[in-house]
Amino acid sequence: MHQSSKKVEVLLLPGFQELEFWYPVLRLREAGVAVTVIGRDDTQTVFSRLGYPVVAEQAEGGAGDLLIVPGVVGQADAATREQALASMRAAHARGALIAASGSSAALLQEAGVDPAKAITAASVDDMPAFMQTVLSRIR
Repeated sequence: MHQSSKKVEVLLLPGFQELEFWYPVLRLREAGVAVTVIGRDDTQTVFSRLGYPVVAEQAEGGAGDLLIVPGVVGQADAATREQALASMRAAHARGALIAASGSSAALLQEAGVDPAKAITAASVDDMPAFMQTVLSRIR
């Protein structure tokens, strides 16, 4: 297995779509990529749209070469939307690649992300191709 020196952060947002979160986390870890689940703080339990809990491994810090932002199902509250936008803006400012899926992909333009620095997936159905692109861009 090829180990990547790239660091990937996956943003944990309340109401996250389960497959848009877990598919990238597990595929990247399977490929030997260092993945950190980041959230508002490292003790907060965040629940998916179906109520599955995940605890962030680290508070948002902005050290990754790639930020993955899974979609949030339904209407995200203002705090969740701002968290996603702030994380995207910070990652973009440091030159990180941003991969956004589902509803989060629609926030890229508002966050000021250069389309050449983004990978998107419209829905869960796009996750295999999305992850092939992600993996090819971080090797």
